[in-house]
Amino acid sequence: MEPSCRLKDLTQREEKQKNTVRAVFDSWKTAELQNRKDKGKEIERAFEKDVFPLIGRKPIGEITRNDMKAILDRVLKRKAQSMGKPAFVQPEAILRLCG
Repeated sequence: MEPSCRLKDLTQREEKQKNTVRAVFDSWKTAELQNRKDKGKEIERAFEKDVFPLIGRKPIGEITRNDMKAILDRVLKRKAQSMGKPAFVQPEAILRLCG
């Protein structure tokens, strides 16, 4: 592989790493969640428990409907229905922030 191709591949990988679910959440937390009464602690707890283990390292552009369903299923499986909505709705808010 030519050096220019390797550099392009490396640049693309670095760009994807900047836009992982975790990285975008961290930006959202700094920009928006700090304005909430609890400074976003409850949302962060939900993400730590249910979202990041499944898709935290995944680039935002690669999130699928099945990923979102897996998050919701994970929450509902442990019967945390009160958390189901926030854990499922908040990733959509992050995606809007990226768009």
